[in-house]
Amino acid sequence: MIHTNQTVTSRRLAKLLAALLILSLLAALLPSMASGAPLQEEKKCSRYYEVNRNSTLKKVADAFGYTPAQIADANEMKSPYTIYVGQSLCIPTKKESGLKAVPSANYNAKAVSFVAGRQDNYILLHMYNYPKTTVILKAADASGGKMYKITTIDDASAFNGKTLRYKIPTDLQSANKLRICLKDRTSGYLQCVNQLYSGG
Repeated sequence: MIHTNQTVTSRRLAKLLAALLILSLLAALLPSMASGAPLQEEKKCSRYYEVNRNSTLKKVADAFGYTPAQIADANEMKSPYTIYVGQSLCIPTKKESGLKAVPSANYNAKAVSFVAGRQDNYILLHMYNYPKTTVILKAADASGGKMYKITTIDDASAFNGKTLRYKIPTDLQSANKLRICLKDRTSGYLQCVNQLYSGG
């Protein structure tokens, strides 16, 4: 009888181990299967561009060294291609597109990027890949209203990779969220972002 119980126990244990092995294999495969699509989607875009009222598909494409059709394709647009203010456009990765991004012909602020946030009553501005150009920093309540000039930055390229701090005008200090803009003084091109973060 002891021998029979040991045999039954051994068989059950073998089945249990086999089931655990199968579950372990499935558990190892599932994360890669589940995360496959998001990873591919993540690699599709090198960055995102927020459309403003001066944007056109051609301007955005020229700024990053692509054709309008390539930007439309990366964003799965159907003809006629339409963009709208506040839209976040996927800028395809250079590797996937096979193209090298180049600055716009007159090397102005069309090809630049920046992020901005808020800390207490200060705007935090972080620029990267900015050309040597003069820009005017402006801000407004993100819900609408008057745009205020904060400062003029004579050589924006000198501050690439650095975070700058500027006092928010008194009239904007009570705003829940700011819209922060950089205007190229030479071309008049205006690029705006909504405040990405805030902190004390």
